[in-house]
Amino acid sequence: MNSNYHEYFKENDKRNKVFTDPYVPGTGEGSLIERFPFRVSANTIPIYLPKSLESSPFAQHESLDHYCHDLDIPLDTGIQEMNACRFAEDFEFWAGLTTMIEPKTDIDGTLPVVPFILRYAQRVLLAELEKMRIAEMPIRIILVKARQWGGSTLIEIYMAWIQLIHKINWHSVIVGDTEEQSITVRSMYNTLLDNYELKDYVLESFEGSTKTRIIKDRRCVISVGSMVKPEGLRVKNIKMAHCTEIASWQSSETRKPEDLMQTITGSILEEPYSFLALESTAKGSGGFFHREYMAATQKKNPYTPLFIPWFLIELYQIEFEDVEEAKALIDSMTEYEKSVWGMGATLEGIKWYRVKLKNYHNDTWRMFSEFPSSAEEAFASSGRLFFPPQYSMKIKKTMRVPPFIGEIYPEGTGKEILENIFPLKQEHGNLRIWDMPNKPAPPEDFIYQNRYIVTVDIGGKSKTADWSTTNGFDRAPMTKGGVPQRVFSWKGRIDQDIMAWKAAQLAHIYGDALLAIEANFTGQNQGDTEGQHFETFIDEIGKVVKNMYTRTPVDQVRAGLPTKYGWWTTNDNKTRISNFMLKLLREDGLLEFDEEVYYEASFYEHKDPSRGGRNRMGHVEGQHDDVLIPTMIGYWLCYNERPCVLVEKRKEGIVSVSNGSYADY
Repeated sequence: MNSNYHEYFKENDKRNKVFTDPYVPGTGEGSLIERFPFRVSANTIPIYLPKSLESSPFAQHESLDHYCHDLDIPLDTGIQEMNACRFAEDFEFWAGLTTMIEPKTDIDGTLPVVPFILRYAQRVLLAELEKMRIAEMPIRIILVKARQWGGSTLIEIYMAWIQLIHKINWHSVIVGDTEEQSITVRSMYNTLLDNYELKDYVLESFEGSTKTRIIKDRRCVISVGSMVKPEGLRVKNIKMAHCTEIASWQSSETRKPEDLMQTITGSILEEPYSFLALESTAKGSGGFFHREYMAATQKKNPYTPLFIPWFLIELYQIEFEDVEEAKALIDSMTEYEKSVWGMGATLEGIKWYRVKLKNYHNDTWRMFSEFPSSAEEAFASSGRLFFPPQYSMKIKKTMRVPPFIGEIYPEGTGKEILENIFPLKQEHGNLRIWDMPNKPAPPEDFIYQNRYIVTVDIGGKSKTADWSTTNGFDRAPMTKGGVPQRVFSWKGRIDQDIMAWKAAQLAHIYGDALLAIEANFTGQNQGDTEGQHFETFIDEIGKVVKNMYTRTPVDQVRAGLPTKYGWWTTNDNKTRISNFMLKLLREDGLLEFDEEVYYEASFYEHKDPSRGGRNRMGHVEGQHDDVLIPTMIGYWLCYNERPCVLVEKRKEGIVSVSNGSYADY
């Protein structure tokens, strides 16, 4: 029995408020847009107007009737002026009062149209769009959709708002997988104009085209296109694009989604009110849409990433019969249900999820696909991703910005290249450090032995080559029952001999850490590494590094057999370290700060057996695992090499390894 029912119910009531609190577009109640209170007259309840209207002339007065009195105009005239301002700055007000849509439940088109009153999930999306518009930024969004919450509807009507209220001669395009799909999306525009309250607009054929329409009074052209027939796409002078169901866009020998997107984006200038929305259900990992979304989360493209989980959609809730039923659910929550509760789901939502999962015969992958709790789940719907989304999410939760970004440099050359190494902060440096060497320091008169482990993956130096990476791990927390954690990450593309010395320097300043260099013998194509360079590393640093990892058993070394350096990455070893990493994530056996590990884990998959991938794992096409693989090696070594121990210096005669250059970091 759970003794924290009260806390659960208190939090649950708070979460349910997003569905039960009043939402009134006319008064601004329930909006997620930043607003301020304003009264029509002193004795009326306030309405809530967008902050962007705070500098309006009428808003400088105590109330609207005071404004009208000062200007000697009728109150009705003042209301018309205020409403005109609201139509331009308050999308929810404009949409709720002037636009109509077909209800989602209208399968055969027989139900009457209804005012467009935003659902909570649509308000979340609107808040992101408005941030960019109000800041006079180009509006760029990439949206991973779940089912039945109206993301496409909001995007299309928001574009209509820009064309009907804000901009003249502001052309748009809708691009789907097929033209039929694009035309279906544009049909929302037909419904809107047929029922528009402010003015009679007509969507007419443009220059005799069957696919392109124009609103003549606004001189706004609205065209459609598709991935299947990209040659028919009209992109001249477009200002806005709605690209829908991109995950369904298929590559062929003659066309790729990237090419079509380049055509579209190349036509849209970077200016206020320009608009580009990419949206889709996920449909698995590794495709163009997945890559673009993950790039957005890493701020590597201009899009704002947004995912709406199923539990923010009010349809997906089932009420409890009584309090005892709710308590029983709390007592019986699975680990996954606890994780979803941690993400923000309501108890009523978790009840709904249980019922739906049972209806799907406990097919979790189907639930991930159709009702994902996270973007990671949505993209995991192919069932081939190695790390379950709830495990990779654990990495995401511990990611943090490193306090040091820059490089390290030696003061000397030649024999002194490992001496007096100093750090230098650089905005775009390749080295990220979370904890400097010997931080935190051991207790006075003590020193750690075997504290640090450093792993290296050798890449190339060209723009298309794999990255070279060096990763550092601290095992000091393990001496107190804790878990190993990352201390630094270096990632870049440089000459392999320079990379060898960079790795040696990092290992040296981290207490002459155990340095394990990956030797990749998985039988995979090594072209992206520009050849094998393991021997280059050994030739460069083998005689000066004091603590090089060797895979030769101790008894063979004593017998005089040649020492074999490096971590031997075979398919079997790769499976071993991957499974070990899975276990550590499941059991909270590591503390990982690097966002690159999270992103690469999100692209790490079982290879398709039908394509020669039996018993193989690796990154999805177009991605990398240059940080993930040496990270998994590092955590394996943290647990399976000589343990880190805390030793008294006076008893062992040990002198602490330190570097004064790092004292201030």
